[in-house]
Amino acid sequence: MLEYNGGDPDPSGVCRKGGKTPKYSCRSFFVMDSERYFDDWAWNNGVKEGLMPTSIRQFVAITDDGGGNQFRMAVTGKNAGKIYFWDHERDCESDFSMKAGKPVANSFEEFLNQFAADPDDEPTSETKVWEELIELRDEKGIVEWLNNGGKLDGDNESAYTTLELAVELAIEVNCLPIVNALIRHGASIQGSINIASRLHRWSILTALLRSSPIGTIEISSAMLSNALEGCSSVSVIEALLDAGAPVLGEHFGQCPLYSAALFKCNPDIIKLLLKRGAIFEQSAAKESPLAQAIYKHNLEAVKILLEAGDNLYKAPDVISSRMARFMIRLRQEEGKPNPNPVEVSNLKYMIDHERRVNAPKAPIAILEQLSDELPPNFKKAVIEHAAMVGQKP
Repeated sequence: MLEYNGGDPDPSGVCRKGGKTPKYSCRSFFVMDSERYFDDWAWNNGVKEGLMPTSIRQFVAITDDGGGNQFRMAVTGKNAGKIYFWDHERDCESDFSMKAGKPVANSFEEFLNQFAADPDDEPTSETKVWEELIELRDEKGIVEWLNNGGKLDGDNESAYTTLELAVELAIEVNCLPIVNALIRHGASIQGSINIASRLHRWSILTALLRSSPIGTIEISSAMLSNALEGCSSVSVIEALLDAGAPVLGEHFGQCPLYSAALFKCNPDIIKLLLKRGAIFEQSAAKESPLAQAIYKHNLEAVKILLEAGDNLYKAPDVISSRMARFMIRLRQEEGKPNPNPVEVSNLKYMIDHERRVNAPKAPIAILEQLSDELPPNFKKAVIEHAAMVGQKP
């Protein structure tokens, strides 16, 4: 991992000890700091969620079979170095601790020596040439193949054309030159951008956005929200906004400013969104962007939001969808010639209960709630900065 940082095995079949016919398959070895969570070593080992502290780890996941099962290496005790196949249904425990699974090799070297091609696999045909060239990141080879009559235009058995599958593979292996070659061959720029966003290939996404004439592509609120959740790069968000991403749009009731604070809470991205016209009183969330910055202990982001007008002492002016339904039913009942007094009373009680229990919280409430968890002087600095911009309890 330190030397190569992951990789795709070819062939990808894994035999049992002493066997010659693959029993398992191996998709790819995990990568440190991968752009895609399903390839990321830390994500697959639960490190980022704090589920499996490294101090008590006995096994670490090193690769998977593409179906949720993993190959794991013992790293402590008498079995250290041995490789096991872990079935996510059979070997999973409720506390997410790692059972060993079935032993498949006594060492990593022995594990690699058990890789073999499945004899039942069909030999490589012309339809597979492009896959090999793309996986090798051979831009010259794919261009020559296309120029010599290589076909990518026929329909695949799936819902996608072969050309679309080729673009997806090129984006997956993070090879922009091949993506551009396929676009010149007729692949959709819009479709390529959509795939890059879905696969979290931010460098390719940005390059495609920058090379596309303004007004020729559509950037949805969902794509902007996906980027705000998946990356902390200002240049990626800027490219999306330049291409027409709606800074006042919403995705699942969350405006971009709220999403920026909720996920990565990068102060520079928050500044960018504010500069482009993002507003506070839009999100349907019960907490403001400022509250999310407090949750993240990000004092710089807190100060930016306070200076922009997000109020420490004011709760978001929103109501829950549940309360909205009760209020509509109450108006309907009271509008009847003979309202049912019991129904009216029950609805008023439910509205009052929802207001008391699930009412939006002012950021100051979050600040007080987290007092024991905050860095030294964080709370004081927030209150002082709020006072400096004219906000008082």
